[in-house]
Amino acid sequence: MWAIIEENRVLEVTNTNPNGRFHPSVSWVSVPDGTQPGMVKVGSSYEWPSPETQQIKVITRRKGRLALLQVGKLDLVESDINAIEDATERRAAQIEYEADTWELDNPFLKSRWAAMGGTEQELKDLFNFANTL
Repeated sequence: MWAIIEENRVLEVTNTNPNGRFHPSVSWVSVPDGTQPGMVKVGSSYEWPSPETQQIKVITRRKGRLALLQVGKLDLVESDINAIEDATERRAAQIEYEADTWELDNPFLKSRWAAMGGTEQELKDLFNFANTL
């Protein structure tokens, strides 16, 4: 079996040897039988990630807002958006805040979180917590 691996996560699997038949910029690696997309590389094997170690990268706005409310930061976030002086930047922040989903890797979200004094780990923890709601 062959797979495309990104950040230790299996993205795609095929039973066909990909040598010479797939795009040259894609790196296929040999993996054990039974490997499936979504598994993570642990040492030399591939396993399903445990809920404790899986990082949530996308949450719904509803879950995000509920999580912010429960950790006492909902009002801070909304005040931060309203306090942005530049009208275009404030409107962009409002659009991002009102998006249907929030993405952990969104540069805008990360920069606003840091501007409010939050750390990257706190943001990751917030996403994981939000996913439980």
